[in-house]
Amino acid sequence: MKKIIIAFILFFQGFCSAQTNMQIDSLAAEFCKELKNVNTMNQIERYDFTMKKIEELEKNNIKLDKDSYEKIYYRFYLNCPKLAELLQDNAKKTKSSLGEIIPKVAYKLSKKKCDDIIKNNDKFFYIQINNNDKVEIYKYDNIWTEFYKQGSSQLFFEYDTCKIKLTFNETSNKNRKNAFFKGDVFYYHLMDERKDYYIFAIENPKNKEIYQIKFYKN
Repeated sequence: MKKIIIAFILFFQGFCSAQTNMQIDSLAAEFCKELKNVNTMNQIERYDFTMKKIEELEKNNIKLDKDSYEKIYYRFYLNCPKLAELLQDNAKKTKSSLGEIIPKVAYKLSKKKCDDIIKNNDKFFYIQINNNDKVEIYKYDNIWTEFYKQGSSQLFFEYDTCKIKLTFNETSNKNRKNAFFKGDVFYYHLMDERKDYYIFAIENPKNKEIYQIKFYKN
């Protein structure tokens, strides 16, 4: 950690007090490297690990603003395959849930069926696992918009054979503002259809996580 601290003292000195997204992701990447020899971690240990590293930085006069705490916490998970793997392993052992994680994308629809669904449906909704809130989705041209209880997010939309590429643009939701940065990419794979909903797999190419979600017909 000492080498990391020295590097970040030099790195952060060249910027103003508010951290940039590049700095946040660089710091999260260094945290990820320190998990190389870690074999188990739960959510509490994740929090303790992150706070300990931040405290070590602040002891060396690297001051972080309030939003940076949350950004580092989220980006550490979203950008770190090892952390995602550790948390999922723990969730399986304790029978808790981080979502319906699946090992790979398995398409059960034909290209034509996928094309018809995407072409003829501009509205969906899903239920958030952590709080059961309903999230409305509206698709128009190349814009994908999600509406939450508080605020909304706009992403750029590209479609190709049962796969949607979403590039994060902006949001007015505080939690998502601290978790996602402009240019972040996610893939939504349309895998199957049921009477009342479609089954999608959401893939994060950075932490290699794939989880299954139901998009209900609107």
